Amino acid sequence: MEIETAQPFSAGFGGDLLLRWDGECLHLTRKNRRTGLPEVRVWHGQLRKLNVLCDSSSLEIFINDGEAVMTSRYFPVLPALVNFGGDQQITLRHWLFADCVLE
Repeated sequence: MEIETAQPFSAGFGGDLLLRWDGECLHLTRKNRRTGLPEVRVWHGQLRKLNVLCDSSSLEIFINDGEAVMTSRYFPVLPALVNFGGDQQITLRHWLFADCVLE
């Protein structure tokens, strides 16, 4: 998916991951699969656009067309759901990838 905004928002990925932009920092939070303790990745800068790629085992976030990247292991329960929250409007586009078939 592609997200264009400079406004604060949060996106919850199936209750397993939380992506939050507070206007200054982008936070990616998930629980460690072994310990259950939260792990947080933080990026500080001026946000314009996010490209989020998600498959059956990972989540990759490209910040401002690749200025920075965040990645995390992610094993969504199907169907994978994303819940957005915030006070302002954001522009969101999404695409579904077709299953890959190797012959």
